[in-house]
Amino acid sequence: MLTKDLSVTFCGVKFPNPFCLSSSPVGNCYEMCAKAYDTGWGGIVFKTIGLVTKKITVA
Repeated sequence: MLTKDLSVTFCGVKFPNPFCLSSSPVGNCYEMCAKAYDTGWGGIVFKTIGLVTKKITVA
């Protein structure tokens, strides 16, 4: 089987391919992110990332 190198470097970060999941519910938990990588996605875009969890309520 022939394979092509689709890797790209963006802002100093190397991705195995240019196909990334957009910010969505897929990035809400580790299991879904791990499954995305296992199925071949090159990266995942998160809405927010941080060390402290904050609860946001809408009035």
